[in-house]
Amino acid sequence: MTKRQVYYVVHRADVKRDWAVKKQGNPRPIATSTNKERMVSKAVRIAKRHDLSQVKIQGRDALFQKEYTYGNDPEKYPG
Repeated sequence: MTKRQVYYVVHRADVKRDWAVKKQGNPRPIATSTNKERMVSKAVRIAKRHDLSQVKIQGRDALFQKEYTYGNDPEKYPG
């Protein structure tokens, strides 16, 4: 079974470029920009290259705002 690739769009207050795309398990960013929407688009394009992938988007407060799952989407449970 192929493992799901997870990509994060995160705010980076410690550097000039505010937003980054990071792959789970890798501390170095794949891409950086001052534009959050550009990083979301980049993360989605990268994620769609894999059979199983996911994009998780954080806000400036580090809380998750949205999540996109590609491939075999797990069942959703109420609650």
